[in-house]
Amino acid sequence: MKKLTKYLLVCLMGLSVVGCSGKKDQLSIEWEKENKFADIVSFQIEYISKTRQVEPDVIGSFYTYYKPDKATDVLLDVTMQMKNLKKEDLKLSSELQGSLKIDGKSYVVRFGAVSANGKTISNGGTIGVDEVKKVHCYTEIDTALMSKEMTFELKTKDEDNEQTAALSFQFDDVNSHYKTKNLKETITFDGAGEVTFELVKEAKKLEPSKPTGIYTYFKVKNENKSFVIIPAKIKNTTDGEIPASNIATVTLIDANHLEYRASVVYEYDNKENLTQASSINLKPGQSATVYYKIEVSEEVAKGEKSLRVDHGGQVYLIKL
Repeated sequence: MKKLTKYLLVCLMGLSVVGCSGKKDQLSIEWEKENKFADIVSFQIEYISKTRQVEPDVIGSFYTYYKPDKATDVLLDVTMQMKNLKKEDLKLSSELQGSLKIDGKSYVVRFGAVSANGKTISNGGTIGVDEVKKVHCYTEIDTALMSKEMTFELKTKDEDNEQTAALSFQFDDVNSHYKTKNLKETITFDGAGEVTFELVKEAKKLEPSKPTGIYTYFKVKNENKSFVIIPAKIKNTTDGEIPASNIATVTLIDANHLEYRASVVYEYDNKENLTQASSINLKPGQSATVYYKIEVSEEVAKGEKSLRVDHGGQVYLIKL
């Protein structure tokens, strides 16, 4: 009986060693650097935001978005560029899990992967072999918690190869990680093109510069709101065609750090008409005029605000 007990104890100890051998020390997620779970995924923080809607990069007439269950809550969104390191498709919700910890309480993080063309965002999402995608890692929290210290944690679900990474931060400090630009300064995005924002204006309607005959225009859906309109010059600096909407993703940030995604309108060279920028492909070297427009309350339109401009992991902040 004693020998049997000892034998069982040795077996259990052996199993314990095997069970722990796959675990690794927790990694510290670093801004502006590639972080990696070996043989699974690499990831780099693009930005961290406070929003009431997680949306695709390109805003069209119809699109899927995610919002809080409670109207008074917000979504804390850690947005990353993720690359699949596996030799098969990476199904995010099957392979990874995330959490946000505030004051000892843990909030479950959901994943939303943006499609290559920027037009859709899918809950969970899949990344193909060697593919890179923008992934939103978001969770719903009470607005009052935004001033607290937070810890975002990402981990693998494979218990035999458990890998964990974490980032502790104060939301008020995240803007310090972005490069800054001013209006009229050109921003260059590798693998896309250039964008130069000219000015900022408020209006109830967006019309072409030289409207003639029958033309397309855009007006606010709610007369109690206004458009914030930012005219910009863009240029395709790649060797292939690229949609005019995909040079940059632009987001308006108000005085309370809430965010509003801009839609992009293309103005034809004769300046007589407008159309959705996603319907126009720019040829290599081609330049164009576009308008980034955001419908917001009068208070936001007239108040303190800034722009976050991003593409492919590169992020800039412009104070308006």
